[in-house]
Formats: sequence, structure tokens, C-alpha cells
Amino acid sequence: MANKAAGVRTHMLVATGAALVVGVGDLLIHVDDGTGDPSRTLHGVITGLGFLGAGAIVRHRDATVEGLTTAASLWFAGAVGAGAGLGVPILAAGVTVIGLVVLRVVGRVEARWIEADQGRRPTPGQEPADGAVVDEGPDDGGNPSV
Repeated sequence: MANKAAGVRTHMLVATGAALVVGVGDLLIHVDDGTGDPSRTLHGVITGLGFLGAGAIVRHRDATVEGLTTAASLWFAGAVGAGAGLGVPILAAGVTVIGLVVLRVVGRVEARWIEADQGRRPTPGQEPADGAVVDEGPDDGGNPSV
């Protein structure tokens, strides 16, 4: 989770907050006359996590998008917290391990694939190994208005 807009502390706060909200929501059912609906509490947590994640996503003018992994990991941390708050801490811990593997190991593998793929792509003016022609764009003398 290095070089991300949301760090370890943010993820811990999201998970703990979700656990608290869901745990309290579950307790309210027993305090009330038993007519409460815990799915409404979960719905509220999931909706809030969506808004939090949306704030982490940035779309630049060149159409590149950043922050999707941060948004997904925040949502994931909240879901883990919700699981812990509902009384399934072993499931929450197991899923946390899976999430860390995805973020750490799969992230490195993905970076290597992208790096390897970029190494195989010919640059404009360079002929690819299979003999295909690489389009260098319009021949307009560099004038984008033509």
C-alpha cells in the first residue's frame, strides 16, 4: 500500500469504523423489540465506503485514471471490518490475508507483465518483429489542425 493516497492508517480506520458500525447495528437489534434489520446497517456501510472510494479516484485530462486500487482496497478494508463486526473474525482474518496477497504479490506480477508487454511493443518508426506496419499517425507535417 505504498505510494497510495490512502495508507495503512486510513485502511485501519476504515476497517475499525466499519466493524464498530456493524457491531453496534447488530446490538441494536437485541436492544430494540427485535424488529431491526441488520442488512440496512450493512447497506449504509457499503454506501459510505463507495463514496469514500470515489474520492480516491482521479481522472486526468489525458483520460488516465488513478486511485482505483486505493478505492478498492478501502472498500475491501471496510468489508473486512464489517465481517469482524458481525462476529466472524476468522473469516475476516483469512480474507485479509487474501487481500494482502492480491495487493502485494499480484501487484508485482502485474507490474512485470506490463513491463514485459511494453518491451515487446514497437515504437513509431520501428518495424515490429512480425512484419506488421506501425501507424505513425497522419502525415500532416506535425500540424494537429490539418
